[in-house]
Amino acid sequence: MENRKTVVENIVDYLDANQGEEVSIEDLAVTFHFNRHYLMKMFKKTVGLTITQYRNFQKINASIQDLVNTDDKILKIALKHGFHSLEYYSETFYKMVGVSPLQFRKSGYLIPRVEEENMEKTRLQQIEEDLKFLHNLRNQIVGEPMKQVEETIRKEDRPKQKLLIHPDSKKAA
Repeated sequence: MENRKTVVENIVDYLDANQGEEVSIEDLAVTFHFNRHYLMKMFKKTVGLTITQYRNFQKINASIQDLVNTDDKILKIALKHGFHSLEYYSETFYKMVGVSPLQFRKSGYLIPRVEEENMEKTRLQQIEEDLKFLHNLRNQIVGEPMKQVEETIRKEDRPKQKLLIHPDSKKAA
């Protein structure tokens, strides 16, 4: 059996190769012969993001280049990168970057191009660097650390939990 890191690197490669396609967690589970819950847990433990968060991160990173280097309408960019609505794209962009796509474009922020030396790194190392870059970008634009964004994303991804009343507590009559 392959080790967890190798499996996750293969999943990341697969997601990267199919970036413009709809790939469900069930598709990944079948493709990589894992239970979907185990696959999601393994991915989160290795990458630090859920598969959905990674997919959104991947799409936002790709869209940033278009925001900087083209005059395409934001809706066109959103659709090109797999977002089905401008609202969801803008909301996701804002959570990750700290400003709306329009504010980002107007800021004139320049994004460095990927260097050839980056191609030698493993994909997981590149993801880690991309997350650090996004963190620094957010700090420069709004001064809010990415950690707070990650906490917000994590809280929003969690299912709502019912509050349990302790058995010793008395209900007010």
